Amino acid sequence: FGETEFIMSILDFFVPTAIPEDVLQCTTIDDPEFEAGGDIYLSPVTRICAMGATSDTFVFDGSGFSLVFPEEVAESRKVPLIFVGPGKTLLIRNTVIVNFSQMSNYVELMANARIEFEDVTHEDA
Repeated sequence: FGETEFIMSILDFFVPTAIPEDVLQCTTIDDPEFEAGGDIYLSPVTRICAMGATSDTFVFDGSGFSLVFPEEVAESRKVPLIFVGPGKTLLIRNTVIVNFSQMSNYVELMANARIEFEDVTHEDA
């Protein structure tokens, strides 16, 4: 029994299956499609979490507005600003991603999760 727990801990390290507790405090996209009404500045208070039970694919439609990542990674950065749950897909479309070079520092994908892009432009401030 102890060996099984050890193996599961190792697997969870390399392919996480448990949802981190800080993500549970995130505003979750429950509807299969979310349409932005203005620029969105991502922060620990404003995050995108695609993990609802209603769909396997979630669409973030920026409606031509910007999705803005912080310019620099904070030393204490521990909270993902975009989180995609196990087996889920987040489609980001019709959006300008600002500070795109920082995106990889703020995204967390669980097992079999992915992000796709459609009609997206990016820029660095």
